[in-house]
Amino acid sequence: MVIGRLRRDPARSQQRTRALVAVTGISLWAVVLVVRLVNLQVYQHDTLVDRARQNRTMTIELAGLRGDIFARGGEVLATSIELRSIYAQRDEIEDPDRIADLLAPALNVTRAELRKKLDGSGFRYLRRKAPPSMTTAVRRIVSKHKLRGINWVKESKRFYPQKELGAQIIGAVNIDNEGRFGIERAYESWIAGEKGTHLAVRDNLGHVIGSRAAMLDNPTRGDDLVLTIDAGLQYTAEEALREAVLRTEAEGGVAVVMDPYTGNLLAVANYPTFDLNNNNHPDFRTYQTNRAVAHAIEPGSVLKVVTVAAALHEQLITEEDIIDCQGGLLRVPGGVIRDWKPGFEKLSVREVLMNSSNVGTVKIAVKMSAEKHHQWLLDFGFAGLSGVDLPGEVGGYLARPGTRAWSRRTQETISFGQEISATPLQVTSALAAIANGGKLMRPRILHEVRDRFGARREDRLLRDGTPVGSSVVRHRVLDSQIARRVALMMESVVDDGTGSPAQVAGYRIGGKTSTAQKFDNELGAYGGFVAGFGGFLPISDPRVVIFVAIDEPKRGSSWGHGGSTAAGPVFRTISEAAIRILRIAPDAAPDEAAVADAGDPDGRAVSPLP
Repeated sequence: MVIGRLRRDPARSQQRTRALVAVTGISLWAVVLVVRLVNLQVYQHDTLVDRARQNRTMTIELAGLRGDIFARGGEVLATSIELRSIYAQRDEIEDPDRIADLLAPALNVTRAELRKKLDGSGFRYLRRKAPPSMTTAVRRIVSKHKLRGINWVKESKRFYPQKELGAQIIGAVNIDNEGRFGIERAYESWIAGEKGTHLAVRDNLGHVIGSRAAMLDNPTRGDDLVLTIDAGLQYTAEEALREAVLRTEAEGGVAVVMDPYTGNLLAVANYPTFDLNNNNHPDFRTYQTNRAVAHAIEPGSVLKVVTVAAALHEQLITEEDIIDCQGGLLRVPGGVIRDWKPGFEKLSVREVLMNSSNVGTVKIAVKMSAEKHHQWLLDFGFAGLSGVDLPGEVGGYLARPGTRAWSRRTQETISFGQEISATPLQVTSALAAIANGGKLMRPRILHEVRDRFGARREDRLLRDGTPVGSSVVRHRVLDSQIARRVALMMESVVDDGTGSPAQVAGYRIGGKTSTAQKFDNELGAYGGFVAGFGGFLPISDPRVVIFVAIDEPKRGSSWGHGGSTAAGPVFRTISEAAIRILRIAPDAAPDEAAVADAGDPDGRAVSPLP
């Protein structure tokens, strides 16, 4: 029997190979697909969901809701109102020319301006914080013509109900509700609130669907601020200042009103001023600087009070010592010092102050060493920051003895307020130290911070770490009895001397006039004047300190250019308003005042803010 060898069929073998390759390929593809699906669904899930959400949503960041700013009596100085901002989602717009034709009149812009904004892709504001009438008109047009790509969102706009009142103090915000200057900027982190996000959902074609006002995150409200400013007193100060500047044809002016025992600023007036709601007006930028803290002036004869106080404290003089004023002319190294009028001969120290004699003041000053005189000026707060909770404060200028800037006659001229610069607030603080019995207070304008529920915040601290609203004594400058003696000499200035225009019937007032020459940096010489008047009332228990400065009054104006006639009436008007608004009682009888002084060597107790 013959057995034959089996033979392999080549065609069938090739078919099996192909099948094996195909199965292997399919298996590998399946493995890759499974791996890919696992990767997408497990490892990249969150990323892909976020990407899909971004493709289907559009977000707009919105500013927080700013807290309000109040005067101490509760008057609203700054608040926020709700408006709509109109925007275009340009990817959705089908016919930009048609939209420009329809919406340009309603948006109060030219067709060309609007058409340019519609070019391109993505989000673009057409009008931020539009007036309600404009929003209504745009909505009607969009609805009537079924325009795609035009939407609106809620935003808040800052509103200042008192318009010009305290403009330089309060400040303003930009279009994004960020503080630009003043309190609005200084306390941005407290009053701004937390930002929110507006959410718009789009369909597969990119069209906005659902609510146009949906919020992903609602903006939160910031803190409210209560200032020490009295709205009525602020208004009076601004009006009196405006009249004085116009009558004297001056460049401008400033008035500061302070409680001498707390440092509370009751009014800080500037002129010229502007309406905080009209931020497109050129005056808005021109006049926003707060002269009280950011403009240093030569204080002039008001500084004679400091010179006399220092010499009294050093026991170099008494009020009745006689000073030879030499007919009003004194030769000093490098020049001549003259009185404002000739003829002053032998005057008591009280009369030197009462008649504002430059020569007499110089002779008092040089009884001190230059170093001692310089230190007294520093102690009174000159050439340094007061620490006030207002932005933009400058320190002024005071040369140091022994340097090139301290010339052979610097001590003489500084004694009556030249060759030194100081802010009106520094001058007010120095006068307050005399009024309150010798303490240099830190000025303050912020009384209280409240959270969004109206509760007082106790955790808010100022830059120096002190709680908001606390009265801070920087240091004691004078013995209380010395301060009292200087105050009584200042009373004679108003009763019988150069300060008579500041008199108020029934009230004893201590004051000092000032007509300081103004140094022109461009000319390198003295040119115009700054007319000033500073003082306090009532003498028996001072409640307010007031300093007024009129910048460059004209010699030929109806009120003249001197401190007595140009600034004195402003002081009187503000004093009369303070008496009425703060309910200041007339002076105590002299014996009652003496008893009060004897019982309180450091001055009366710190008074709370009403």
